[in-house]
Amino acid sequence: MTRKFVLALPNYTKSYYAYTNASDCPIGGVLMQNGHLIAFESRNLNDTKRQYTIQEKEMTTVVHGIYG
Repeated sequence: MTRKFVLALPNYTKSYYAYTNASDCPIGGVLMQNGHLIAFESRNLNDTKRQYTIQEKEMTTVVHGIYG
């Protein structure tokens, strides 16, 4: 299940920071601006993707966060 929530409207003239995390099953990420949470999302990995190395899981999280 994917969850995407927008918590605040972003200011497009300022920088963003994306933080991601992957574990054995779920992956997720947050988008922050000026120390404030703008949006977050998470989802579970399927059985095939659970077999990935931690580096592959982290990259899957980054790609999912960008292209979601």
